[in-house]
Amino acid sequence: MNNKLSKLRIAVLASSAVVALFAAGLVNADFGTLVSVGSPGNAGDSLLEYSIVSGAAINIAAQPHVTDSPNVGGHLAAKAAVVVGANTTVNDIYAGAAVTTGDGSHVKQIYAGAAAGVGANALAQDVTAGAAVVVGANGAVGNINAGAAITLGAGATYYPNPAGLTITHGAGSAVSEITQDYTDAGFVDSAEDMSEALSIIKKKITDNPVEPLLVTPFKDLSGHLIGQTPLRTEYYSAINIQANTTLTIQGEHLTIITSEAVTLGAGAEIVLLDGATVTWILGGSLNLGAGSTWRGETYVKGAVNGATSDVECGTLYATGPVSIVTMGHTRCRLPTTEAL
Repeated sequence: MNNKLSKLRIAVLASSAVVALFAAGLVNADFGTLVSVGSPGNAGDSLLEYSIVSGAAINIAAQPHVTDSPNVGGHLAAKAAVVVGANTTVNDIYAGAAVTTGDGSHVKQIYAGAAAGVGANALAQDVTAGAAVVVGANGAVGNINAGAAITLGAGATYYPNPAGLTITHGAGSAVSEITQDYTDAGFVDSAEDMSEALSIIKKKITDNPVEPLLVTPFKDLSGHLIGQTPLRTEYYSAINIQANTTLTIQGEHLTIITSEAVTLGAGAEIVLLDGATVTWILGGSLNLGAGSTWRGETYVKGAVNGATSDVECGTLYATGPVSIVTMGHTRCRLPTTEAL
């Protein structure tokens, strides 16, 4: 296994590069330092640096406006493409295919196996792409390493690139004389690393099957409280939570394992009571209805379908594609007591 999996790595921004990008508008972003912290049952400390790891594509929905804090708390890694919507703020991105960031988005390091497109008025640190790189009008990026041509939109800026590439300059585009690189914090920066990350996820799922004698058949847990018994693992075939209801979880280090899908209706919510922590290991897809809220460290055999929903805190590690609106802090914070 690549020894980078066992390292705790911290994002370090070269001061001169920070000044240059902040002058371009990066002051609106809050890229906090991320340090991985292990806890019982987690499948590798370094993986916790990532909000989402997907065996397919990742799609982060557009935001109504740029916020002062990232709406994706950790890094992103996908075996296929990554699409980041307008005004979205994220950390490092790795994609086995193309990376596309929306208008006004703020991202850190980009590794793309194919082309990379940075949106108009968007900001990025260094960009490494297997094909062409396009920077939209008034975009600002760091060093570019491209497998094909570089196109700069009107008013775009970037650091110097390797010699020999064709560069198309839009009106008013410029090259910054600052050459210091951003130091990426994520351990996934190659197809090999991506495979190792997915192996961890798949092993977590296969090593934790549903116990046939303990499983609860398809269960509607709308309005229920679980986790109050001494048992730290609960087994279900499938879970359903109806629209505008809650599933409240109590206790520390609860693990919920299913053999099938988990579905939340529109406006449904997972509530963690009195500092509860939960690990979800799902044998089927995670389906999040419009406006629903999810919490917890989550391993999914299949897709995460949540294009209009949020993860308040936790992680999404899926073998299939992931669509989501926002991802909160990588680790769930301890909440205050909530009334049942």
